[in-house]
Amino acid sequence: MERHHSAERNLYPEVIDVLTQIKEDHPDVIIGAVTDGRANPLLMPFTLAPFFDFCVSWEDDQGGRSNYFKELSEATDEAQLMWIYEAALEKYRDILSMRAGLKKKDEPCGVDEQDCER
Repeated sequence: MERHHSAERNLYPEVIDVLTQIKEDHPDVIIGAVTDGRANPLLMPFTLAPFFDFCVSWEDDQGGRSNYFKELSEATDEAQLMWIYEAALEKYRDILSMRAGLKKKDEPCGVDEQDCER
C-alpha cells in the first residue's frame, strides 16, 4: 500500500488536469490501466482512482492463465504477451455492457404506464 501512497505524492502535477479534461470532453470514456507489476491506480484514492474504471496487471490471475504466464522478461512469443491486452479488452467490454444496461433501465418505459410493468 505504501507504493501507492508514495506514487500519489509523486505524481506529475499535470496528470490530474489532463485526466479531468479527458473526462469533461468525453464523459462516457472508460479508462483502464495495463501494468507490468503491482501498480494499481484504483488504490490511489486521493489522486487517480476517481478517473480509472479498471486495472489489469501482469501479475493478475496467474493461476487462470498458467499456460501463458511467465516472468515478463522470459516471455518469448506473442500469446504470452497478448493475454493482458485481451483481459483489458474483456474488462472494457464488461463495463460498457453494464453501462448500457444501466442506461436502458433509466430510459422511460413508454407512453403507457403499463409498459413499465412488463
